[in-house]
Amino acid sequence: MRPNPVVRALQYIGLFVVVAVFTFPTFWMVLGVFKRNVEHKARPPVLFPQDPFGAAADTIRFAFESSPVPLGHVFLNSVVVASATAIVTLAVGVTAAYSFARFRTGGTSLPFFILTLRMAPPIAVGLPFFLVFRQLGLLDSQLGLVVAYTTFNLPLVIWLLRSFFRELDPSMEEAALVDGASRWQALRYIALPLALPAIASTGLLAFIFSWNEFFFATLLTSSEGRTIPALLPLFLPRSISAGQPLGASFFIAAISAVPMIILVLFLQRYLIKGLSLGAAKE
Repeated sequence: MRPNPVVRALQYIGLFVVVAVFTFPTFWMVLGVFKRNVEHKARPPVLFPQDPFGAAADTIRFAFESSPVPLGHVFLNSVVVASATAIVTLAVGVTAAYSFARFRTGGTSLPFFILTLRMAPPIAVGLPFFLVFRQLGLLDSQLGLVVAYTTFNLPLVIWLLRSFFRELDPSMEEAALVDGASRWQALRYIALPLALPAIASTGLLAFIFSWNEFFFATLLTSSEGRTIPALLPLFLPRSISAGQPLGASFFIAAISAVPMIILVLFLQRYLIKGLSLGAAKE
């Protein structure tokens, strides 16, 4: 039975509207790099800048020359902090989640209690983090951000991976144990390969959360430890007051979004599968 042409047309129209709504902010962000200040303030908004490449050249030049911290250094901070957080979070989260799934460690209360730690708003613990990190000398450092991000990402990673491990059939691990394998060998050679898509998707989520985090990046860093989200507010006020290109803030936001878009495009298969498998079955 062939689908009704009217229904098919309505489906495509609805799909186009949804895609347009979700992609418009990205389009507007990229377009802002190619506008002059006058075009940014124009009413109605300008969709076709008169000198896009000249405006973009001035904007990018201003962003690199006026940044209080070299953009390359800030970008490297973001890569190191997000990558280290994902690695540390997975290293701890995999073993903890496997323990919760296979040995019922802590019963049913402990895993849920760990998840509630993720529900605490960052602003509620911002001051304690700042005071402790100041005493430990971790302010304005990559290590300090890794510790803070790991603290908030670990509960979610444990909860998701616990659900993944609970969905795996334990019979193969039990067969390996009967054949003389240790529990660590069963985890390494059987459970981990089977859960690899789930681990990859969970690690990607931890990386994205760390890359986009703004509050702790602004609170705990001042210069050398800044990441891209924390650099963004430094451009907009100076641009407005000094008459400098307003597109600089759009440029910083764009270079912050590009790695995430590329990463998600390459790993979307794992991300979609991980999110679909991550529904907790309690």
